[in-house]
Amino acid sequence: MKSHLNYETFVRDNQEYLQAFRDKRVIVAYSGGKDASAILHFLIQAKEEFGFDFETHAIMYPKHIYYYEADRLDSYWKGRGVRITWHPISENESAFDTARLKGKNPCVVCIAVKRKYSLQYFERTVTDWNSLAIVIGWSLWDIVGYTQEYLFGSVYTDRESQYQGEKIKDRFFRTSQRFYPMLRTKEGYTLYKPLLRYNDQDIHRVIRENRIPLLNTHCLCEFRPKRVFAEAYTKMDLYFDYDKVMKFAQEALNLQKLSSYTDLRKEEFIKSVF
Repeated sequence: MKSHLNYETFVRDNQEYLQAFRDKRVIVAYSGGKDASAILHFLIQAKEEFGFDFETHAIMYPKHIYYYEADRLDSYWKGRGVRITWHPISENESAFDTARLKGKNPCVVCIAVKRKYSLQYFERTVTDWNSLAIVIGWSLWDIVGYTQEYLFGSVYTDRESQYQGEKIKDRFFRTSQRFYPMLRTKEGYTLYKPLLRYNDQDIHRVIRENRIPLLNTHCLCEFRPKRVFAEAYTKMDLYFDYDKVMKFAQEALNLQKLSSYTDLRKEEFIKSVF
């Protein structure tokens, strides 16, 4: 049965977490993409129903992605009562070209910069880690893509493949935590992924029907396997089922348990896994 995403189903699938937000400092990671935009769309209504507030933060890196579009997106969300805190990053983008010349994935550069900045920002501004809740826009298609990476790069191949300079098995350790809708660490902060049960068609429909503007300048998508897989899902009009994906990942792919991450110190988790 095809899934359907609207405010009612969003609340039904995330009610436990939305109720917990009342006593939290809620930070939404905003990129300008469809996932983060759909989350903001629903949280605007949910915060009134459940009595919480949230902050929205965007790390502007690579700079050229946001340079011409931040004002347009900022204006739209301000009109809906959402104030986005934009974080310009001064890192030189020549590192992308250097990575390409060395035959490396430039995505590694971007991810490392964002992780480093995130940790520094949290350490500067968080006074009570137990109250911190970070909302991230991973979706069902994302985690399906991670299973495909593992199958093609580790299970089906005649040798261990690498992605972004690391073995697929090692990468799967990092991506495994994204399969869980909620992850609470030993230091108290919590990660929430409220769109994990929804297919991209559902999310695109919300964006289209509500005329929500998205970032038009795309990042280095050709270097991200899940984007390649998504093109195939779209052409085949595939709808996935979250419970079936989880069952397969746990039974066939040795999906890491939540306990593998909850004991990690924040420095290690945010800089290596987040």
